[in-house]
Amino acid sequence: PVGLDPEGNAVFLDFTEQKPYALGIGDVDSGKTSFAHTMVLGALARYEPEQLAVALADFKNGGEFNRYGLEGCPGVQAVIDDEDPDVMASFLRRYVAEMARRQQAFSLLESASGKAVRKYEDYRRIQRETGAVSPELPRILIVIDEYQSLFEGTAETAALLSELVRKGRTYGIHIAMLSQRALSDSARSGFTPGLKDYFTTRILLK
Repeated sequence: PVGLDPEGNAVFLDFTEQKPYALGIGDVDSGKTSFAHTMVLGALARYEPEQLAVALADFKNGGEFNRYGLEGCPGVQAVIDDEDPDVMASFLRRYVAEMARRQQAFSLLESASGKAVRKYEDYRRIQRETGAVSPELPRILIVIDEYQSLFEGTAETAALLSELVRKGRTYGIHIAMLSQRALSDSARSGFTPGLKDYFTTRILLK
């Protein structure tokens, strides 16, 4: 839940196989950070750590998400607040590696159950139906504030994020990205229209 509609009914932000990623745009002081906190706190309150893990990155070096790390919130895997390209790349590498780990878990479950595991939803369903022993894999929600920094830094950060976006939903990894602008002024920006099309949920603030 992220707010109320004009009639006072709760509005939900869904992350599913069909709607894996969200893109939020708004001017300074339009409420992007408040929206991010609402989204994160709502998710942490609604799901157990075994169901959902959250990773937070603030690439405008504001430290806005530090409280989640300092207070040791259950379900929060990582919090970073550094614009250094090496830190950005390390953060993204972790979740690209997690996709590879999950692919191995899919193969293990296939061998144990004799059923095909093609995506995250298959994995969870076959786990429940067969009781086969395999790693528990919570969904992961990655929240990135000022995501444009990823495309204006090194080529590696852009390539890593692109890989996450193209493959993440298969492995239960979802991404919410926020910025003051949808397009980058940098000629090196790799946030192409094709990549942006993966972000089927759009949040437009003032």
